[in-house]
Amino acid sequence: MDGVTPLLWIAISGVLFGSQFVPQKLCPAFAAAAYNISMALGIALVSALGAPFAPGPMPSPLLALLALAGGFLWVAGNFLLIFAVQRAGMARPFSIINLTSVLSFIGGGALLGELGGLSSARVAAMAVGVGVVVLGSILVTLSSGGGARPGSGSASSGGEMGGLAAAFVAPAFFAAFNVIVAHIINQRGGPLGPTFVSFSPGIVIGAFLLALTNRLRAGRAPAPPPPHRPLDSASGAPPSRSSLLRALGAKPPPPRMVLSLRCLSGPGPL
Repeated sequence: MDGVTPLLWIAISGVLFGSQFVPQKLCPAFAAAAYNISMALGIALVSALGAPFAPGPMPSPLLALLALAGGFLWVAGNFLLIFAVQRAGMARPFSIINLTSVLSFIGGGALLGELGGLSSARVAAMAVGVGVVVLGSILVTLSSGGGARPGSGSASSGGEMGGLAAAFVAPAFFAAFNVIVAHIINQRGGPLGPTFVSFSPGIVIGAFLLALTNRLRAGRAPAPPPPHRPLDSASGAPPSRSSLLRALGAKPPPPRMVLSLRCLSGPGPL
């Protein structure tokens, strides 16, 4: 039963992690940064409620700071994943996000020494599986899309490809978080509850910092040019009555010209 229990928890974790974006599809008005904050607050609440069921002190303050940094990494990857889902839909970004398992596999073997006791044949079989995941992610990216949320600005190929690019970058943040978790819990003996609680402040603070950065960047973006209208002045403003009269001279225009100008300038009075 000891070998089955971890697999069961992994399956439950996968279901919960995948279903977190179902509410996002039901709340299309949420921006990526705002939805990231809502998820961070939910994580903080769950960690506070679950900590008493897995008590124990952290081995050292440095591990708590490392967990805090891991929270920043996770929330950055989550922001990119939310952005990817908004731009390219859910199916393809979540297929690409499987690269997290590839990078975590590499990190566990290279940084944590987890593959030291395995035979060469088993490592080779794992490498083949890693190659299949990478190939599948590439094929998914090259496939045609169309599953993004209407009105999200993702209808253009540029917006869609930007979302897929974000899905490719996100696994690096998630894998770094996974390596930190494994190091704290498996190698340094950090208890589950306090480790999870130590991650939460980094996740919440990082979510608000990302939202603030995104808002400041949006505030510096240039305003879109005004739409072109006939008889526009050099400044781009719609023609006013005084400018039209100056163009036509001091005398009022004849009725037929008034009618034609009214059609050009819109339904409002000249």
